[in-house]
Amino acid sequence: MSNMPYANPIQGNLTIGNSLIIYDGGYYSLDGGSTVSSDTIGPDTLITAPSVSAVSIRLQNTQPVRAKMISIPNGSLEITGPGTIQTDNQDTPVLSRASGIRSYGSLTVSGGASVEAVGLNDGIYCAGLSNTLTVTGGSSIYGKTTGMNTSILGASKYGVYCGGNIVVTENSRISGEGAMDSYSTYGVFCDAGHAMTTAMSVSAGSSVSGTAAVGVYLGGPAVVDGSLSGTGGGLNISHGIQGDKASIAVGPLADVTASAQSGAYAGIIMVYGYEINGGTLTASGGIYGLRSISSGPVRVTDGTLTATGSPTAGSYGIYVENEGLAAVNSQIRGEGSRCGIYTGGSLTARSSTADGYTYAYGADSQGSYGAIIAAGSITAVDSRIIENYSRTEYFDEAYQIPYETGKNIIDYRNYTWNITSGSGAVASSPDGQGIHAVLSGSGILTA
Repeated sequence: MSNMPYANPIQGNLTIGNSLIIYDGGYYSLDGGSTVSSDTIGPDTLITAPSVSAVSIRLQNTQPVRAKMISIPNGSLEITGPGTIQTDNQDTPVLSRASGIRSYGSLTVSGGASVEAVGLNDGIYCAGLSNTLTVTGGSSIYGKTTGMNTSILGASKYGVYCGGNIVVTENSRISGEGAMDSYSTYGVFCDAGHAMTTAMSVSAGSSVSGTAAVGVYLGGPAVVDGSLSGTGGGLNISHGIQGDKASIAVGPLADVTASAQSGAYAGIIMVYGYEINGGTLTASGGIYGLRSISSGPVRVTDGTLTATGSPTAGSYGIYVENEGLAAVNSQIRGEGSRCGIYTGGSLTARSSTADGYTYAYGADSQGSYGAIIAAGSITAVDSRIIENYSRTEYFDEAYQIPYETGKNIIDYRNYTWNITSGSGAVASSPDGQGIHAVLSGSGILTA
């Protein structure tokens, strides 16, 4: 944060009513501009409005103005621009007060305002299970938590938090940051009560990004027509994007990116599935690149879905627990060391390509694994179903990949098999039992 030549900066509380205008150098007005204080807002000023239900802060500064904290304990807060305000509240020992900006009602940032807030516990905190955090009109907010939790029992910490829903429109953006290796730490968090019809809405041209142990948390459904990205850490509870009681709808030209480190659980995980309509979703890292659990189907129409598990043993690219996976005029690719694409229902492809990539094939104590596995049927209409195996091993004439009914492609004899990036040759067994090597060599086995 840049330094400002403050004149008579306030060292403690600045108590305001329902209006505050901030000018260059931190000078301010509490009466709509009729009177401008000779004091200024400075790095140690705590701005608070304890007795009103709605507060408006109007920024009319061309250079950033710094404060310690903004606290609205009894109502909503609206910050309008253009202008920039920065808060930094890292040295408060009481966690309930260690936020850069805290509003107990809804928070709206508009008019090209830029808001940057750092706190020991929270950067930006919008309390209440029915409140809305709205960023619009080409505005931006950035929230960062600097606190750490050494165990999962520690209090949660947030870069940007809203107990209700988050709405980002008109080429605006939200970014939140926390420690990657700190338990219960979130970059951007919304819908704590799982009560929102839409927990997060990101319009075309707008963006939301989060980086922390959990990059972005959704307590309910998300609708993305712009950009959403989440970067998670390497803890066993880490995710790039996590959705509880949530689904995600990715609109035309939208871009969703989720990643986590190799020790994480998932790049992206949703309980109620995925609808990708003309957009792109890319996920990587963790035991699962992408996971859908409970009643969560995955449907891709005119879009692209790519998911990669971590290179550690037992990872999955795309994992749909109980429901089906359907693609229409789309590209789907999953890569994992255990399985590339798995669905607990049927896999249906129409004018599409489903490409599974793995390092293993067969069965062990955790069940069957392979490039593409469907518990139900696999149907391809004007489509390609591709299985890529990339085990580094020597193929001799005794080598055989077994065929398991209901687990993989309907009949291996319907496909052309070869060894690429190496030598040797393979063929399907005439009795339909599997694929075997007919010429010794090594390389990538591809259908």
